Amino acid sequence: MDANLVKPDDSSDRPSNPLESLVDHIMTPGSTVVSPTFLLMVDITLGSLLFLFLALLVLTWSFHFVALGVITVGLWGSVKLCVVLVKVSCITTCDKAHLYPLFDKVCRRITEG
Repeated sequence: MDANLVKPDDSSDRPSNPLESLVDHIMTPGSTVVSPTFLLMVDITLGSLLFLFLALLVLTWSFHFVALGVITVGLWGSVKLCVVLVKVSCITTCDKAHLYPLFDKVCRRITEG
């Protein structure tokens, strides 16, 4: 058998590392706002940041960490509000989604999961 005729392994283009898989998922074109993986990642990141600021507040008693905590909570709330608004907007306009292919893809993703 000729070495040039050997079929290449398909697993070489798939990321083997879970972190690479997550980054690959985020970098895929389309809306990741409604993705449960993305939302879980945002919750874990902002929750750990808030915990860090609270721990630093207890250790240093600096009011700067109160301000940073308030900013973190505001950012977390705004991300959650944005996700809810995208879902509501999609639900109310799904009948017109066929006119816009990208919006149709997002609507199908929201209504399926």
